[in-house]
Amino acid sequence: MRILHNYRNISRATKQFLMGDKFLEQLMILQIKEHYFAPMYYKAPIENTFFLGRNLADLTDRHTALFQNNQHPIQLSVYETYNTFLRDLHSKNQAESAEDLGARLEEVANERTAMLNTQEGETLSIDDLSEIYIQVMAEFRERQNLSRNSKSSTGEINDYLEVRRPFGAAQ
Repeated sequence: MRILHNYRNISRATKQFLMGDKFLEQLMILQIKEHYFAPMYYKAPIENTFFLGRNLADLTDRHTALFQNNQHPIQLSVYETYNTFLRDLHSKNQAESAEDLGARLEEVANERTAMLNTQEGETLSIDDLSEIYIQVMAEFRERQNLSRNSKSSTGEINDYLEVRRPFGAAQ
């Protein structure tokens, strides 16, 4: 009973800091449910632990205190992520970039459609649309300098950007 009461208190405590943002409230409730009820879905036989209920109740007491003081790591992470989302949502540069990307997608799709025999009912297939998307996104990544340099010219993965030395070699 204490565990469920703490869940209710956590839910109320988080809502008081969200300033009426219904979308963020829903996201926060889903996040809390996922983390809070995770022990209920464990595949291990945790119910055989005689002190489990007491430990979970004590743990939820600590979580409740952190949520009520607006200091819980889940809250802080959600705030940061949501602020980034809002910043991107209201960014003029993001909107212009999305419009440019959409225009380029239409341009390439129109170029490919012009090569088809539309009089006989030919249209772009899902594979064609996928290729168009891949091509346009590759161009976008190239323009934004987001190229994936995960492999070298020899085909090896560039995960270690240092010279490999044998064990015991001077550093």
